[in-house]
Amino acid sequence: MKSKSLAALMVGLAWASIGLGFNALHFGYFPSGIELVVFFVGMVLGGAGSSLLLMSLLTHFERRFARILIMIGYLLFAPIGLMTAMLMAGSITMESGIPMLVYLLAGPIPIALFGNLAVGIGLGLTAGLSVMSFRLSQRVEGIIKAPEVVQVRA
Repeated sequence: MKSKSLAALMVGLAWASIGLGFNALHFGYFPSGIELVVFFVGMVLGGAGSSLLLMSLLTHFERRFARILIMIGYLLFAPIGLMTAMLMAGSITMESGIPMLVYLLAGPIPIALFGNLAVGIGLGLTAGLSVMSFRLSQRVEGIIKAPEVVQVRA
């Protein structure tokens, strides 16, 4: 359990680093002060939550093909979740008239939630595809392995 929480923390820190770097390089904007704290905490929570979601899904599937599909889904939808979290962080600012304590406590929550929403949708799609492919392969195997018809001589 300790290694899973450490992995979740590392993914969260990677999300925050990628988000801050992308903001600085692409948009030419690096948040400062309280906005930096809110952005960083929200991105760490979003990354950690998405990795915990991935790990919990991987423990429920035993087949290798299903696990590969789920990992591909995470790799495809994690950048979308990261961009969604960054867009959400840009829409909540101190200039909106929110008291600083409320902004500090409630600011990271929508960043983490919207980032995980996109990742959760993607993982749900790929997990559903893996379940459907498993069921389809079971049906095909049942049709192929049908018992032979024995002809009775009269």
